[in-house]
Amino acid sequence: MNQEPTKEQQREFWELCGLKRFASPDLSKIWHQWRYPDGEYHKKPPPIDLNNLFKYAVMPMPPVERYRLLQDWLNDMTNKGYPENPALALLWAIYKALGGKDEKD
Repeated sequence: MNQEPTKEQQREFWELCGLKRFASPDLSKIWHQWRYPDGEYHKKPPPIDLNNLFKYAVMPMPPVERYRLLQDWLNDMTNKGYPENPALALLWAIYKALGGKDEKD
C-alpha cells in the first residue's frame, strides 16, 4: 500500500509506537499534546519519514521482529516495484506488524 494514512490511522500508528496523546479536559480550550517515548512533549506527532519511522517504530522492536519487518519491507519493494515514497511502504509494513486495523475492519 502506498497511500497516505488517514488521521485516525496516523494517530493509532503513533500510539502503537509508544507515543501518548493527551487532550484538554476543558472543552472550552481544545488542545492536544503528544508525549514522545523520550519524555518530551510536542503539539504534533512526528512527520512520517524514514528517520522517524526507524527512530520510534523500527529500532524499539526486538531484533528478530525488526529483521523480519525489514526483510518483508525490502521484499515488497523489490517484488512490487520501488514505491514513490518508501516511507509510506515502511509505515504500512510496521502498521500491519503492530496489529493496526485495516480500513475494512
